[in-house]
Amino acid sequence: MTDALRVDSAALADAAAFADSVANALIDKQLALAGQISELLDAGWRGQGADSCRNAWETWTDGFRHVIAGLSDEALALRLAAVAYTSGDADESDQISDAGQRF
Repeated sequence: MTDALRVDSAALADAAAFADSVANALIDKQLALAGQISELLDAGWRGQGADSCRNAWETWTDGFRHVIAGLSDEALALRLAAVAYTSGDADESDQISDAGQRF
């Protein structure tokens, strides 16, 4: 088997942590920006420009939520894969040990 799949469970866990870290950093930035936008819109700005800004902000915020959900889903999938590969390696190791003891 020269084309065997090699998986590093620690690397999967590291990638999951990185995805979480990116999501948290983005959330922090979004919260700061949300505060600024709220101040701008709540300061009495009225009219078509304010409405356009509010609509654009709502659209952007919806998209942002999708990005954060995607990062969260990816982090979870990476963690589950790390656990599955670690469990699979342990099961295979046990099977090899059992087979060796029978001979």
